[in-house]
Amino acid sequence: MTAVTVTRTWALLIPAPAPLWSTNDSHKKGPRATSANRAQWRTAGYIAAQHHRLPKGLARVRLEFTFHFPDRQRRDALNYSETAKPVVDAWGPPFVQGPTAKRPTGASAPGWALIPDDTPQFLESTSLAIGRLWRDVLADLNEREQRALASPYGGLTVVITDLGGEPCSR
Repeated sequence: MTAVTVTRTWALLIPAPAPLWSTNDSHKKGPRATSANRAQWRTAGYIAAQHHRLPKGLARVRLEFTFHFPDRQRRDALNYSETAKPVVDAWGPPFVQGPTAKRPTGASAPGWALIPDDTPQFLESTSLAIGRLWRDVLADLNEREQRALASPYGGLTVVITDLGGEPCSR
């Protein structure tokens, strides 16, 4: 007998809810604008997980991010970790912070619980690349999908690969 390993993968197209944010944007535009952008991307990641009915509690995954811009300006993919990180955070557990002096009512952010945490124990690696223009990605889809994914900011393709192992109930 031979054992067969089945690898599950999901390819998600995520329309940009806000500009694709680079580390340069964070330095230029400051913490408030960066925080607002991250919140929008985290919510978009959560909505994408919900829409695609991703599983919860996977033991280990690999993520591949491809950034699709609305134009052909020269860009460095690694600078856009500022966009990828909130999406990764959205696929971990929900964030809940109790009241503090700075935030008397506390804080929270959605989390799908695809993986228990984004540490190396659960997330093997994340690759970042720049792909085709967003309009060219959408051109491969039917009209209904094009309308649903339209964004003046571009979007992301994220490929999630389930690397197996025992599901986590953490």
